[in-house]
Amino acid sequence: MLRRFPLLLSTVTAMSVCLFAQTYDGPAQLPIATVNSSMADTPAPGSTITVNAGDDLQAALNSVQCGNTIQLQAGATFTGRFRFPARDCDNAHWIIVRSSSPDSALPAEGHRITPCYAGIVSLVGRPNYPCGNSQNVLATLVAGQTGSVVFQNGANHYRLVGLEITRAVGAKGQPTLLFVERGGSASYIVLDRTWRRGDTIQFSLPMGFRLTRYTGLDQIEGHERYALEYGPILMAIEGSDDARLRAQGANAEDLLKQLTPAYGRPLHFEIAGNPDFHYAPYFAIKNDPFTTYPVVDRS
Repeated sequence: MLRRFPLLLSTVTAMSVCLFAQTYDGPAQLPIATVNSSMADTPAPGSTITVNAGDDLQAALNSVQCGNTIQLQAGATFTGRFRFPARDCDNAHWIIVRSSSPDSALPAEGHRITPCYAGIVSLVGRPNYPCGNSQNVLATLVAGQTGSVVFQNGANHYRLVGLEITRAVGAKGQPTLLFVERGGSASYIVLDRTWRRGDTIQFSLPMGFRLTRYTGLDQIEGHERYALEYGPILMAIEGSDDARLRAQGANAEDLLKQLTPAYGRPLHFEIAGNPDFHYAPYFAIKNDPFTTYPVVDRS
């Protein structure tokens, strides 16, 4: 599978959803917050660290500061597990890790990259694709046995540009190529014009449930209503616009202990003791009736 990953992990999204949950109860609206992730919006005004074939990429990562650019020699291969450290960066001082090829040698920003840019003119079992130029202009990161790119806890404001992330030919198993260290979190990570050869890039992000009590005008006397968030995702009761849930305990928060993942339906949750209802992501609701603020009664 070939794809460009303009992937942005952002705490801003979580904050905007939280605000949304406290002030709005449908119907669905257009997005209320955005995070700009273009090259112009992710500046790295500091110095450039050059890493050529045979140099120590991890040493460069260990010394990098906010606003720096780490420039990897185009066509060079770097093998191992590379840890991207946490730095206290901001929107005006990103860290860019990129191929040394000029922007003119890469696809224009916003366009998908193809294997042509890695010097690959065909792939077994894949449709043919035209290559105007098959020169390798990417830098390659090859995973060791325990993965290739690891964002350490608190890592933020990294942009990876013009890289191929893969595993060694004939390697046993399927090491996760890019991930956040276990138990940690990262934010503002952009993968730009970066590709992989059929391997899996998997992010494991901490996600927790949170209830937010409804305090608006549409109160129901003698009852309390709550919104449920799963990480940055606002959840909704699908199929009913006046659902009443029963928490098996003295507190509304006891409802969280009753949630279990719905088999074969990612981000959907069954509710023990409430067989007629289930939670679904608010963004996935189509034409069915729903509520993001069901009544939660306590035992």
